[in-house]
Parts: sequence; structure tokens; C-alpha cells
Amino acid sequence: MTAVDRVRRTQRSLGLIVGSSALLWAATALFALLAVAGLVGKYAALPPVAVTMLPIVALLGALVTLGVFAWRGRFAWSFDRVALWIEERAPELKYALVTAIDPRYRDKEGKLFEPVVARVDTGRFVRTAATQSVLPALVALVVATAAFTFLPKTPAGGSLRNIFGGGPAKPVIVGNRLTPLTAELTPPAYANIRSSSIDEPTMISSLQGSRVTFTGRGTPDGIHAALADKEIPVTAGGKGWTMSFTMSDTLPAALKFVDRQYSRLVVIDPHVDDPPTARLLLPKRDTTVRQIPQTLQLSAELNDEVGLGSATYEYIVASMNEGDAAEARTGTLGARSFGGAKHAMFDLSIPYATLKLEEGDILSIRAVVTDNNTLTGPHKGYSETRVIRVARKSEYDSLNINPAPPSADTAIMTLRMLIIATEKWDKLKPKLERKVFVDSSLKLGNKAETIRQKIQRIIDDQTGGGEIAADTLLTTALNAMWDATRSLYVAETGEAIPQMYIALKALQKYSNAKRYYLRGQLPPIIVNIDRVRMQGNDTGKAIARAARAVAGTERDRLRGQYVDALNQLRSQPQRALETFTLMQVATLRSQPVLAAALGDAIKAIQRGTDVTIPLLRARRELDGSAGAIDSLPPWSGSW
Repeated sequence: MTAVDRVRRTQRSLGLIVGSSALLWAATALFALLAVAGLVGKYAALPPVAVTMLPIVALLGALVTLGVFAWRGRFAWSFDRVALWIEERAPELKYALVTAIDPRYRDKEGKLFEPVVARVDTGRFVRTAATQSVLPALVALVVATAAFTFLPKTPAGGSLRNIFGGGPAKPVIVGNRLTPLTAELTPPAYANIRSSSIDEPTMISSLQGSRVTFTGRGTPDGIHAALADKEIPVTAGGKGWTMSFTMSDTLPAALKFVDRQYSRLVVIDPHVDDPPTARLLLPKRDTTVRQIPQTLQLSAELNDEVGLGSATYEYIVASMNEGDAAEARTGTLGARSFGGAKHAMFDLSIPYATLKLEEGDILSIRAVVTDNNTLTGPHKGYSETRVIRVARKSEYDSLNINPAPPSADTAIMTLRMLIIATEKWDKLKPKLERKVFVDSSLKLGNKAETIRQKIQRIIDDQTGGGEIAADTLLTTALNAMWDATRSLYVAETGEAIPQMYIALKALQKYSNAKRYYLRGQLPPIIVNIDRVRMQGNDTGKAIARAARAVAGTERDRLRGQYVDALNQLRSQPQRALETFTLMQVATLRSQPVLAAALGDAIKAIQRGTDVTIPLLRARRELDGSAGAIDSLPPWSGSW
């Protein structure tokens, strides 16, 4: 530490001592004058004008006292006077300190005096000054405050108490009413999750439909709250103000509180309740049987992040002729409730006799599960479909268990014709007799079942009989045709048409995706734009090529916001905090790791702890992973 730094540190300490002492003596004068006024009012009747003027006189006396003590310690504001003050208390310096800080000798000879100055402890001088100045003022303030506290209840004393907070006067808003802040989180009833309280929240993350209630200290006057630019009323409640809303949106947003010059942001992160999932464990794969077994073993694994409702097995039995399906039967098996469990096994054993299978029949079965969502659901989840075919005796000699699957293009053509026919019969529905329309819809359902079987065979060929995961486009088409077939079997043509369009679009995407073959990146084509458009003058010389600027990306924009917030962290911490919060809202879905690092940084800033590590994590995420290129050639030695 140089001599200049030592003097400046001592100057700051003395300035703090002088200021504190002046404030303490001013407060002492204020309460002493008020106490004297109370004692005078006890033994003498003061006129109303005097009672009204006493607070003003007391305030003026306090201001005068403040000015007097500040003027007496004015030497603390002079750099040179502070240096002389140290020299007076350390004669051994022999003006070495004054010489070391003199601009005329500081650069050339100042370093010679630094060892001498360093041997003197200026802290003990500061502590002595603090003891002699602040301690008497503090004792005097305690005595004056005690005298004012035990004022006699005279008209003058009562008036003074009313003015200085002892009476029913209108409360004055002082300080930031946005801290401390408490949030009460109440999830939806179907989630069966207890309410929780969060102190000083920076982010509220819960299911869609949760109720959030914020509470703070003070009156609600002048406090504003807005969620995604939508104003939310703030009312009085409990011991202060309160504000509540329901997390009805599905995207993250910033909740902003404003109290005069103070502001605060809280990230609101609603989570959508995902549909439950079902995985069919038994039967393990599609199969063809020659003899109908006695028992069908079914097993499915069910999961949901909130709670399972009920589950059942759906089946379709298609009786096949030599060509297409002639008729089909649908039904459900083993409906069961799970009472909100998050994980369950759904096992069922049924005799094949209940399904009444015959030669040539095709049994398709899948698990269907629902959750307990009564707010936006219930949602349904479907497992993969297993197909069990009963072979005919006439085909035993030439039976092929795994025949070649039909082409997806053939299924697309057949599905288009089926959609056209279904739309035609749907328009004629009001004009046809009920029996005629039901028979026609049943025939359309048989054709839809045939298409579904074709899609299933394509999936079997692609997955090797269920050894690998199926293409999502094919599973989407298969599930849509399942629903369309069921609707056609119950003569609901209007409900079947949208499902068939979903299956058609999925099959078209699947068919087109197989035609893309990437053979590498094409070389860039350099074009003289002006020449092609026949603009400008052709000089016969090639135009100099210049690389265009790379278009800005989302990462570049976030990196710029990060740098701006980092630069404002010391000078404008509240503004930097708001920038980091908005960045966290923007990255919660797209870059969760970056959002988590920003959330830790926000908490550290609000708590006043070290923010270096979370900011470094955020910076690494913004910069991306570093790439390494080995520039050394491969070893070419003989050994």
C-alpha cells in the first residue's frame, strides 16, 4: 500500500467518523429539545401556536447541530489536512508522509519514504478518534431518547408523539416494500401435491394451473405487478400487501413488481402435464400361431409424472378372407384404476376363448392409459400394438411367418381412395337410412383395418419384429388408423376423417424421407449479381470477391446481453439483475443448462454472495464447447 493509499484510507475513515458523530449529535439535539418541551408543557400551559412550532424548532436545532459538528470536522475532507493530522500524531515520521504524497516529489523521491511510512500504524489513530468522537455522542443520544420516550402525557407531549410516529397519523412509506417477498405455491388439486412456501423467490416452477400468491410488507398503494405485460391487481391482505394469479400459460414469463423507484423480477415457469406413457411388455412381438393357445398373457408398464388414473387393453379382431378383411370386432379388456400412482404394472391373463378367434383372424391389441388431470385432461397414452394372427390349415405348407411388407406408396394410394369414399358417405349421411349408412360404414372400416394391417407389416419389417424402435411417423399413422377404424365400425365417419388425414400426412412424410440421399455439400456458386441483372458497367475484369458478414444468431444476441449486464453489475446492479432474469426466461426451454447457471447467478446477486462461479458457467455455455484441431502431420517414420 502506497503512502497516497494510506492517507486516502485514513481520510475515508475520518469522514465516516465525522459524519456519524454529527448525525448522532443532531439526533441527540432533536430528542433533547423535544424532552425539554414536554417537561415545560407539564408545568406551564403552552399556546397552540407554540405546540405547533415546537417540532419545527426541534428540527431546526438538529440541523444547526449537524452543521456545527460537520464544520468542526471539515478537515477530514481535505487530503493534505489528513496527512498533517497523521504527522501530528506520529512525530517519528518527520514529514516523510507529507513529502511522499506531494505531487512535486511523489514520482522521483516518493518511493524512498514508503518504508518509513509503512512502519506507522494509522489505524490506532483512527480508533482513538472514533472513541473520543462517536462514543460520547452515542451515550448522549441514548439519554436523550430515554427522556423523550418517558415524556409526560401533556398536550404538548401528545402532539409531539403524534407528529413523530406515536399517534394515528397516516403512515409514511419508507424503504423497499418488495423485500422481503414470500410466495405461496398451490398446485392443482388433481396433482395431490401439498402447498409450499418460498422465501425470496427468483423462479416459480410448477404445473400449469397452479395458484401462486405473493405477499410483502407495507401497504399496497403504489405497488404494481405485471405478468407478460398483463397487469395483476395488488391488494391489502395479511400483514401487508398480497397478489395472486393462476399459471394458465404454457411458456415461461417474467413477473415484474414495481414500487416507486424499486423493481423486482421473478421468473414464472409453468410445466405442461405430459400424457402418461405405456410400454407393452407382453406379448413381446408380433406372431402367427397355428393353434390357438389357451391363455393370452398381457403386461404393460405405466408411468406418469403426476398420477395414473385408469388403464385398459383395447383390441380389434379382424376376420380375414382370402383377400381383404370381411368384418371386425372391437372391445376392451381388464379396465383398472390406479388411484394416482406414478408407476404401475398392468398385468392381465385372459382365455383366448373369450375372444372367439377362428382360422384367419388377426388380433391387434394395445394398452391405453389415462391420467388424473381434471384441469386440461384427462390425457391418454398408448402403447405399441401387437398383432397375433391365426393361420389357416390350408396354408401350413406354404406359410411364411415374416412375409415381405407392402410398399408405403401402396398404402398411401389405398388410403387416399378410402378418404374420398368416406367423405362422400359422410355428406350423404342425412339422406340415407340408418341401416344402409351403418352397413356402408362397416365396409369402410374393414378397408381401414386392411390399411392398418399394411402399416403394421411395414413396421414389423423395419424394426425386425420389434427388436428396434419403430419410426415415429409409422407409429403415428398406425395409431391414427386405429382410431379411424374404431370410428368407422360405430358409423362415426365425421370423427374418422381427421384421423385418416393424420395417417396420410405421416405416410407421405415417411415415403418422401426415404428419397433423400446426402452425398456431401455442394460447392458455393459465385455469381456477379450486377452482371446477371445487366446493371452497371462491364469493365472486362472480375469483381473482387468479399465474404459476407455472418448472420447473427440467438447465441450472439444472448452473449451481447450477457456482456452488457456484466458491465452494469457494479454501477447498476438492479438493471443487470433484470437483464439476467430476462435471459433466463428466454433460455428455460431452449438452453436449460444456461438458464440454470443464470438462475444461480441471480440468487447469488440477491444474497450478496460471490457470483463468479455461476457467471463463469453461464459464459462457458454461451461460448460453446471449444474445438481442438491437431495441426501436426501424422508420423511418417519407418518404425
